[in-house]
Amino acid sequence: MAFNGLLNSIRPEVIYLQTMWDSNGNDLSGENGYVIESIAPKCRYWSYAIYDHNNRMIQPIENSICNNFNTKITVDGKYKITISQDKSDQLNNINHQGKDFVLVMRIYGPELGYYEDPQSLPVAYIREITDK
Repeated sequence: MAFNGLLNSIRPEVIYLQTMWDSNGNDLSGENGYVIESIAPKCRYWSYAIYDHNNRMIQPIENSICNNFNTKITVDGKYKITISQDKSDQLNNINHQGKDFVLVMRIYGPELGYYEDPQSLPVAYIREITDK
């Protein structure tokens, strides 16, 4: 699993997951494209955002975020998001601008069961796109 932590707030309002590695343990590199796949968490709102290694959101912000409102989710709750240098404004796409990055997932208003059993949280699989 690529995510390296479950950080919760004092109140059960938000969960943050972050990683610097793909599911094979390799650094998330601006030289590569990636696909994130998972099941949407049970919550009010979730989003992915990417930051550079100085903890600054990669600009432009509107191209560095995907959330449950701008991501196509299948009827069985699954999603697939691409992270690459693709500059299109298509759904399910985050543009890393060719920069190495850290991926952060925020889960707002999560199901309380995630706090009781963090292993039940649907954590994403992040794979490098190898068909260049």
